[in-house]
Amino acid sequence: MPKKQYSEQFRRDAVQLCKTSSKTHQAIADSLGIHVTTLAGWIKQYDIDTGERGGVTTEVRDENRRLKKELDEAQQTIKLLKKASAFCVSRMQNAA
Repeated sequence: MPKKQYSEQFRRDAVQLCKTSSKTHQAIADSLGIHVTTLAGWIKQYDIDTGERGGVTTEVRDENRRLKKELDEAQQTIKLLKKASAFCVSRMQNAA
């Protein structure tokens, strides 16, 4: 089943509701139509991002994803250049 995507604003509002309300996380999750573990994850990440808890911040996680994607692209380029180089060398040797 595909993951549901929620806007950042929805997530922030849900976390703020939990931080300021006397309702249980379960009651808030039910009223928002989300699973309580989803809400708990958002709260945990909020606490990490604000320094209330240790862990990898959203900013660092996003930067790591971007760098991994960039690395994958660079590795694909290197593979392609190696193949092109080998092809050119073989063509030059056959021409001589």
